[in-house]
Amino acid sequence: DRLLPADDPDQDLLLRFGAPGIAPPHAERFFGEVLTPVVSPMLLAQAPPLSTPRDLAGHSLLDEDSHRPAAELLGWRHWLSNQGVGDLAPRRWIYLNYTHQQVQAALAGHGVALARLSLVHDLLARGELVEPFGPALRRPSHLSYWLVPTLGARLRPELRACIEWLREQALLTRTAMGEAASAG
Repeated sequence: DRLLPADDPDQDLLLRFGAPGIAPPHAERFFGEVLTPVVSPMLLAQAPPLSTPRDLAGHSLLDEDSHRPAAELLGWRHWLSNQGVGDLAPRRWIYLNYTHQQVQAALAGHGVALARLSLVHDLLARGELVEPFGPALRRPSHLSYWLVPTLGARLRPELRACIEWLREQALLTRTAMGEAASAG
């Protein structure tokens, strides 16, 4: 949760998340951040319908309680405003400390999470979570994930292997998210 300098002699490799300015010129962009509402199939079958964003008023919305600068752009209020329903009052707000807690709460049927597609694409593919509004209401942000080899890093075989594995995983994530290959 802190930004290490790209020339930190104690580090070989950094993974960064943020706006393009957070990445030095030698960084490699892995993939962008895309937000999408997700819900468990169980809750979707039992709860009031979710056909339009306005229908979220009948549901609990799972949101991250964070004071980080990017949190506002990754939260429900921003997404709702972009959908033209910024005045929506959900049945209840449930605030959680971490993104993975939102996902776990959605899996357990406690509400609708505004999830980071890069973190839930596998759950969507397996049907453990569903996008009630489909891919049409996915919203990209200006934030991305970056690979930053530190400037003094020795590219030992194990570091090269780690970087190659990270690149493969990033490609899988980009593909699952439908992000253009040239974007990475």
